[in-house]
Amino acid sequence: MKDLFFFVYCGMKEEQQTYKSNPFLSIFEEIEDSRNQDLIHYSVPEILYLLLIGILCGCNELTVISAFGEEKLYWFRKYYPYKYGIPSHDTLNRVLKMVDKKKFEKLFICWVAEHFGLAADALIHFDGKRLNSSTNKHEQNKKRSEGGIYAEIIVNVYASGAGIVLAQNNVSDKMDEIRGALELLDWLDLEGCCITGDANFCRKNIVAKIISNKANYLLALKGHLPTILAATKKSFEKKELEKSSFSTEETGHGRYEKRDYRAIQKEQLPKVALNYFSEISQIIEVRRLRIIQRTGKKSEEIHYYITNLDLPVKEIADKIRRHWSIENNLHYVLDVSYGEDDSRVRKGNGASNLSLIRKASLNILSEFKEKGSIKAKRLRLAISDSKRDNLLEKIMMR
Repeated sequence: MKDLFFFVYCGMKEEQQTYKSNPFLSIFEEIEDSRNQDLIHYSVPEILYLLLIGILCGCNELTVISAFGEEKLYWFRKYYPYKYGIPSHDTLNRVLKMVDKKKFEKLFICWVAEHFGLAADALIHFDGKRLNSSTNKHEQNKKRSEGGIYAEIIVNVYASGAGIVLAQNNVSDKMDEIRGALELLDWLDLEGCCITGDANFCRKNIVAKIISNKANYLLALKGHLPTILAATKKSFEKKELEKSSFSTEETGHGRYEKRDYRAIQKEQLPKVALNYFSEISQIIEVRRLRIIQRTGKKSEEIHYYITNLDLPVKEIADKIRRHWSIENNLHYVLDVSYGEDDSRVRKGNGASNLSLIRKASLNILSEFKEKGSIKAKRLRLAISDSKRDNLLEKIMMR
């Protein structure tokens, strides 16, 4: 990585001026600027840094980010010159849509690898997310042949133990989350980790790629593989087959839930599954009974999961439950706390790039250990320059 000290030649001054180091320069300075250099008032690093810090401090809209920058101009000038003051929201929008989203995604991966650590056996979750406001509802309701534009789709990678986003891959051009996941597996070093995903990622080529990368898998099995699913159901119906089991019971939020886990080991698995999935070790059945306490209404679901992990069913059950952290701790937070679903940044690469900046801010926020909700933590960082400086220096020193 390049040196983290950023030097600029500033306006009418003849001497070289030194700005405070920050942990984001390795991303920002690598991004190409296609604008007319003679007309530029704000560099790409200046604009992206303003966006990142504004979002970190609780500003979800470009107009609010610009206003925050104006009030904290003296602080921002410790890191970049901002010779012409703070850019307007229109300028922020223009640069966001211009930045190469694929280049930005790969630089983000390098930044995470440099500043955030993972446990050797970390649990890594893959899941797709639509940027619902990346186009308006009228365009989404029309067929593509009639000029319709679908909402952008991003495959996210989340490490639940560390609480950080490892990567995103915008797959809108291909409309193919599977190909996006395969690309991410090529971009990331996940040796020794366990990768979880819903049934969309339960594919022969994805499993083979995970194994070739010396990682492990735990994936949901559903109807898109009907032959394997049917054979799996028959195996669990055979009373003579030995099955390890584990159960949990929970009460909360006005409902009672019981989960019964059963596992069939490799020696007893249907041949169709053994032939399809590389190094499969067991299949787990999960029966989920839910009772709404106020009404007494009952619902029951059965799900199946495949894995190459040779672990007790109790440990597998914990990993299955933890997969939903990507929905609860990432996607829900992006929509509710960061306003991703309400964003009106739509042109060019804007929606995708802004989503990535939100995830960078979430990673930084994971290192802010003060008590309180995400909203409260962002407010503290907005108010306190010293807390903001200390947090950025903590990331930088890694």
